[in-house]
Amino acid sequence: MLSKELYIRKNCYRVERCRFCKSTKVVKNGKRPTKVKLPSLSEQPLRFRLYKQRYFCRECHRTFSAKTKLTQCHRSITRRARQVIHSLAKEASPVKKIAK
Repeated sequence: MLSKELYIRKNCYRVERCRFCKSTKVVKNGKRPTKVKLPSLSEQPLRFRLYKQRYFCRECHRTFSAKTKLTQCHRSITRRARQVIHSLAKEASPVKKIAK
């Protein structure tokens, strides 16, 4: 069995406004690593580490992460992997196959 591959990707775009109060007084506040699951490639699970930029609002004193189109908010599975899982579930595939 092959070992799991772990690719690293940085989420790098600049946030202009606070998500909560819409203030422009936003500064970078570190990065948060998340492990994201991709659809399997020839029965081998693929995962990579996505570093999401964290921000701090100096107006409302709240922190938040940059958004990405790759995953939904508060999820660790890509949108494409979710589609594959849904299609396998519709085909009445065994749970063990879906989990891979």
